Amino acid sequence: MARFVEFRWILAILFLCVSTVQRMSASQVQASSIGERRILQDVGEEQKGILLEFKKGVVDDNSTLASWRDGTAVCQWKGVACDESLRVVNISLRGGELGGTISPVLGQLQFLTVLDLSYNTFSGIIPDSLCSHQSLLSLNLSMNSLSGSIPSDLSNCSSLEVLDLNANSLAGSIPDSLGGLQSLRYLSLWNNTLTNTIPASLGNCSSLQVLVLSLNSLSGSIPSQIGNLANLEELYIESNTLQGPIPSSIANCSALRELHLGENQLYGEIPVVIGRLAKLEYVTLQSNRLEMGIPSSLGDCLLLMQINLSFNRLNGTIPTSLGKLMNLQVLNLEGNEIQGMIPAEFDHLPGLQELILGSNQLSGYVRGLNGSSLTEVRLNNNSLSGELPAFQSASNISTLNLSKNRLTGAIPDSIGLLEHAVSIDFSFNLLTGSIPSSLSSCKELESLDLSDNELSGGIPSSLGELSFMRFVDLSNNQLQGSIPTSWQNSSTDSFAGNSELCGEPTRVVCNSPSAERSRTWIYISVALGTLIVGIVALSASIWCTWKKKKSTARLAPILEMSNFTDGVKLSVQDVISVTNNFSEANIIGEGSKSVVYKGVLPDGMVIAVKKLIMDHVERSANRFNHEMQLLGTLRHRNWLKVYGFLSSPDIKALILEYAPNGSLHYQLHGSETCQLTWKMRLEIAIGIAEALVHIHHECVRPIIHLDIKPSNILLDENFVAKVADLGISKLVSIGNSSADGTTSALFGTTGYIPPEYGISPKVSTKGDVFNYGILLLELLTRKRPTHRFEQDVSLREWVADAAENPDRMLTVLDSRIQNELAVHEDQIQLMVRVGLLCSENSPAKRPSMKDVRDMLMQIERLSSPRPKRN
Repeated sequence: MARFVEFRWILAILFLCVSTVQRMSASQVQASSIGERRILQDVGEEQKGILLEFKKGVVDDNSTLASWRDGTAVCQWKGVACDESLRVVNISLRGGELGGTISPVLGQLQFLTVLDLSYNTFSGIIPDSLCSHQSLLSLNLSMNSLSGSIPSDLSNCSSLEVLDLNANSLAGSIPDSLGGLQSLRYLSLWNNTLTNTIPASLGNCSSLQVLVLSLNSLSGSIPSQIGNLANLEELYIESNTLQGPIPSSIANCSALRELHLGENQLYGEIPVVIGRLAKLEYVTLQSNRLEMGIPSSLGDCLLLMQINLSFNRLNGTIPTSLGKLMNLQVLNLEGNEIQGMIPAEFDHLPGLQELILGSNQLSGYVRGLNGSSLTEVRLNNNSLSGELPAFQSASNISTLNLSKNRLTGAIPDSIGLLEHAVSIDFSFNLLTGSIPSSLSSCKELESLDLSDNELSGGIPSSLGELSFMRFVDLSNNQLQGSIPTSWQNSSTDSFAGNSELCGEPTRVVCNSPSAERSRTWIYISVALGTLIVGIVALSASIWCTWKKKKSTARLAPILEMSNFTDGVKLSVQDVISVTNNFSEANIIGEGSKSVVYKGVLPDGMVIAVKKLIMDHVERSANRFNHEMQLLGTLRHRNWLKVYGFLSSPDIKALILEYAPNGSLHYQLHGSETCQLTWKMRLEIAIGIAEALVHIHHECVRPIIHLDIKPSNILLDENFVAKVADLGISKLVSIGNSSADGTTSALFGTTGYIPPEYGISPKVSTKGDVFNYGILLLELLTRKRPTHRFEQDVSLREWVADAAENPDRMLTVLDSRIQNELAVHEDQIQLMVRVGLLCSENSPAKRPSMKDVRDMLMQIERLSSPRPKRN
């Protein structure tokens, strides 16, 4: 019994010990849990304080950060994400319509891995302290208005994988220290104002896959260390001022898929070793100074989908090896000095969509038009010969330009198979035969140019049924018969040089055979009476002629008349006669440098005669004649036609196409209201862009206008834009402009002059782009760039400020298009962006006119659906 009692006491003591230990453990766990909660609470309060401090510097007109307030958990705030320990690891406020500045306190978030403030309007500098901790993996501040330099302290983010600072206003150099970011996979700095050279240290970013440095003002050469980037897949360095050769070390970037080096000043050869880039899909080297031939090794890059080598100085022939590129979609070799024939292998490229070989020295037959994927073919300005090919397999072509070659024979009936063709241009060839009626099967056709050939026969009446046709030019052929009645509003010039054509545009009445017989008897009856009256009139005429000769004898003999077009032949006496010896009664326009007279020729055709004021004109006859001959070579529907010119030591005048709707300046500012609808303005903008594309990109050498403004844009009877005064500003302002693009005087008109023209004697096509951008903004707002805005801001600044707030955008638009905003809002807003982009202060940030034209064409396609095509 005693032993049992003793055992029971032992069990009781053991139970007590175990219970005590358990209570002690539970107490310790509870104390530990309380400690952790206190720590997390402290961390949460610290994070909340940091984010609220950041919010103080944010302009948030749309209450995007309304949830960022005391009383709510940080991890529930909009754009904030936390990990399992409730620590802030991600702040994503992309497109939050936020402004203000970025506070340096964000660098105190120790566990932050992602910071995305892109697509806002933050300004000020990038804080040095953002990389105070090494946790940051992705930093995206793109599409803001940040200024200053790129902080070199960003290299402290040693784990950084993504750095995106594109589309800001960052200046200065790219820090060498960025080369220390070994984990960096994506670096984008495009569309800033960065200067100096590309740091060679970037070659140390061994993980880099995408490098984007386009649209800056970087200079120097491409560092050979780029070749160290074995993982690089995409390289964009377009639109800078880089010089030197393309480094052959680029071949070491074995993973490279996209190589974009266009619009720089690179020279030398295209490296042969480029053919070792087996994964290459895109190569764009356009608008440089590259020389020698196209390396045949490009044909070894079997994955290539796009090749753009346009506007360089390449010569030699097109390598037949390019015919092996079965994935090729775009081949653009325009604007070089390439000779030889188009390879026959191009007939078998199944995926080819764009074949652009214009403005070279190619000969032989037209090849490459067999692909069913083709949408654009431009082989213009070459020496191609032979007959036009059949078009059985190319039914998807939208643009076909074979102009300015030596093509012969007839236009094949198979042309009607191009059922998706929008533009066809066969002008300036030697084509014969008739215009095939099958063309009427091209139901989407908008532009048809068959001018300056040897076509004969009649114009098929069925062509008049093409409801989308907005431009036709059949001038300078041997056509006869009537013009389709639906074309009666077309320009007279579209049919000039066809003496046997009749119809409304030619002002020649079409007569039926029976009407001709009736008129014969009428003519005989009237003849006798006319003879009697004629004798009396002759006496009076002799007296008037003697008097008129007396008044013009001093003027006419010393004038030289030059004609540019076969469709309009004028003599000096014609011009003097139709202007009544340059009478004040004939004046339709007057400026500080010229006077414009209206004249009506005996056949009823109206012309304009622009007489230059001699105090401002370059008096050298050779100089003036050379410039006038340049004007006469321009053949484009959006350039005002120059029929000829008068030249003497005392008088210089241009004979011009008459534009009945006056200038764009008159339409915008000539009265209180403007009749131009949104659609009309968009088409005018596209027309002007097309004209500038022609002189910048389609001529043998680029031509600079120097004074694009509304008063130099004339509008024909259909409100088609006609650009005028090319070279006139140069002629009437100074006479020592050199061929290399430099001048000793400031070109242009106040309000439209690019800022760089005030600090440098160099002029460029990007100056025309700036002019055009200001004109676009004026077209949208009906405000002159010289208008006095509040706070003395410029037109561009006024529009840019409104563009940041969609609600304010309405207030700057012309009232006529305000009423159309509900239908065309997307188009109008995009046009505003194009205008702002074109008028950037930095020339490097401005697009080319070709890019502008393409953007506007895309905007046009956003319009309401067209009527259904049958």
